[in-house]
Amino acid sequence: SDHDPEAEKKEKKEERKGERQSLVDSARVRLRMLRMSGQLQEETVLRLCAVAVDGDEELPAEATEETPGLGSLLRKVLDEIAEWRAAIAKELDSLACQHRAAVVVSEAEVAAAEARGVVVTKIPGVLVATIKPSGAKKARIVAAGNHLERPHRQGSPTLSRRELYATGLDTFGIRLLLIFAAKKNLEAATTDVKTAFLTAPLRDPNGVPIEPRELQHVPPGGEVLLVRPPTAAVKANLVEPGSWLLVHKALYGLDVSPAAWGQDRDEKLAKVEWKVEGCRRWLVQLKSDCSIWLIVGEGVDQREGDPESWVLLCDPQGEVLGALGVYVDDMLSVAPAGELHAVLQAIASLWEISEPEWIGQGRTVKFCGFELTRSEENFIVIHQETFVRELVAKYDVHPDG
Repeated sequence: SDHDPEAEKKEKKEERKGERQSLVDSARVRLRMLRMSGQLQEETVLRLCAVAVDGDEELPAEATEETPGLGSLLRKVLDEIAEWRAAIAKELDSLACQHRAAVVVSEAEVAAAEARGVVVTKIPGVLVATIKPSGAKKARIVAAGNHLERPHRQGSPTLSRRELYATGLDTFGIRLLLIFAAKKNLEAATTDVKTAFLTAPLRDPNGVPIEPRELQHVPPGGEVLLVRPPTAAVKANLVEPGSWLLVHKALYGLDVSPAAWGQDRDEKLAKVEWKVEGCRRWLVQLKSDCSIWLIVGEGVDQREGDPESWVLLCDPQGEVLGALGVYVDDMLSVAPAGELHAVLQAIASLWEISEPEWIGQGRTVKFCGFELTRSEENFIVIHQETFVRELVAKYDVHPDG
C-alpha cells in the first residue's frame, strides 16, 4: 500500500498517548502504595507528565477519587509558578551550569545541526515537583526515556541486553557490614552523593564515556539526544519557548543512566587514594559482592601488582579493619573513627556528598529503609519502628486487640 505520512504520524501520536496513559496508571499505583506504606506523611510528591515533542501538550486525564488527578497537580504548579520559579531555576542551574549534564540550545541551533546531517533524537521532559515536610519546594527535570526506541536483538523479544542498572547492597550485605562493625566495635556512618547521576558521563555500547560536544561541533552523522524542557520552565521565563536541552550526562529518566553512574562510581572508587598517618590507603572491590569495598593499606609498591600479595589493613588479630558498602548513590562505611573520617574525606574529594550521619546512642540513622541506632550495650540495632507506627496509626491497629 502507498505510504501515508499523515496516517503514520497519527498512529505514532496514538502510541505516545497510550504510553502517557500507562505512565499515569503506574503513577497512580505508586501513589496508592505510598499511601499504604505511610510514606506520604513524610512528603508529597507531585508527578507532572510531559509535553509531546511536537509541542502539542496533552495533560493527563483526571484520576479517580482514590488518587490525586495528575493533570490537576500540573495545573496547580503552573498556577503557582511564581512560588515554584526558584526551585525550577535551581534545577536548571544544576543541570546546565554546575554539572553541564544538559545545556539549553535554541530551535535554530537544532535546525542548523539537522541541516548538516546530525542525527537528532527528541523526547519530552518531565518535571517532578516535591514539597518537603518543611514546606520547601524542590523541582527535578527528568527525561521521558520511555519515548526512546531501543533496537531489539535477534532472537530476543526484549530490549538490548546491555546492563542498565546500578549495583547496590542487598539486605544481606547491609547486615553483614553492621555485624562486622558491631563485632569489632567499629564506628559506622552513612552518606549519599548529591545529584549523583548528573556527574556521570553517558557511555557508548562498549562502555566508553562519550565526550560532551557543543551542538555546533557535532559532525555530520553524529548523534545527539535532545529533551524538551517542561512547560513550567517556559512559563517561569527560565527558558525560551521552543528550546531544547542537549544531553551530555546521565540525565534522570534515561534507561542507561543508572548503569552510567554505577560504572563511573566504581571506576572512581577503584582509583581513589588517601593517607592516614602517612600510610597509603585505597579500596578493593569484593569479587563475591561488587557493592562492598574493603579498605586496604600499603603492602605492595605498585597498585598493578598481584592482588593476592596486597596486605590488608589489619588489626592485631589479622582481620580486615574497614569496609564501604554502596547502594546506588548511598554509602555505608564501617571502620575505626580515624579511618572512617579519612575515608569519608576521600569520598568527598570525588563528589559532593551529604553531611555524614554517624550511628550512635541516642541517634537514629535511616539507610535503605532501615533505622539504625546503638543500644546502651553498644550493639547496633536495626529496626523499622517509624514505618510500623505509621501503619498502626493508619489502620487503627491496637497491639493488644
